[in-house]
Amino acid sequence: MPEIGEVTLFSKIINDCGKNFSFNSIKKFSAKNPDIPVKWKEFGIRSESRGKELAIVLYKLEEEVKKEIRILFSLSMTGVFCFKKTTEVPKNVKLQFISICSTHSLFFCDQRGLGGWHMAEGGELWGPNRGPDPITEYQLFRENILSNLKARQFNSHICEVLLEQQYFNGIGNYLRAEILFRAGINPFLPAREVLQTIADTEGQGGAKGEDILDLCRSVPLEVVTLGINKYAEDNKKWADWCQCYDKPGMTATKDKNNRMIYHKPEFVAVARSKKVASSSVATPPAHAK
Repeated sequence: MPEIGEVTLFSKIINDCGKNFSFNSIKKFSAKNPDIPVKWKEFGIRSESRGKELAIVLYKLEEEVKKEIRILFSLSMTGVFCFKKTTEVPKNVKLQFISICSTHSLFFCDQRGLGGWHMAEGGELWGPNRGPDPITEYQLFRENILSNLKARQFNSHICEVLLEQQYFNGIGNYLRAEILFRAGINPFLPAREVLQTIADTEGQGGAKGEDILDLCRSVPLEVVTLGINKYAEDNKKWADWCQCYDKPGMTATKDKNNRMIYHKPEFVAVARSKKVASSSVATPPAHAK
């Protein structure tokens, strides 16, 4: 599932092509998703992202009155964007924006077909159940967590809470492993215990290293800065960057939601009142990748 690093990079791809190309037609290859009601002879494209959320805005060119169509995308497990020559149609295309010159197109592809899009209505900007972006809205992201530690979500282990998009928008399976590894935190500690320590010292100043919330910003930023992508055709650079996720010497354990969390072997996994099954990272289940 694309995480905040990949989604931010997809948004950049869209904005880069929007700076250099105008568009005049759209082809849809997905019956389950709505048509995009564009009647303009030509239009521009730009994009915004927020955690795991991505929006494409279509706008009419050379128009004094602002006319826009905002499309919200769910990438689900395998949704990706790419900009290629129109003749180089990638596999699993669901949506194609064709440039005026017809030489290049922006493609939305989805191997499993679980992603999709809808038209934003009534001033809708983003989904209602996702929190602030850890990169672009860092202070809001931090405050949203530390001011809500009494919420029931924080009763769970820290590794599970890191996937709660209401608070950790954009953090997914590989990022939670990398963040916890770099923080030196046992993934199976109670989330409230880990985060309350931060809340208790918030605003007191003084020299300190990065805490886990800081790492929720800096680790994804590395992905964006390096331009690496787990879902690229060749993701070796991304795999080399990982220090914990799917690495030799680490252990893969199922959390209470049956998601695999990679961690140091010395961290014992205790799910509430009983131990959960653990397996060697050398032969992880197929769904863990």
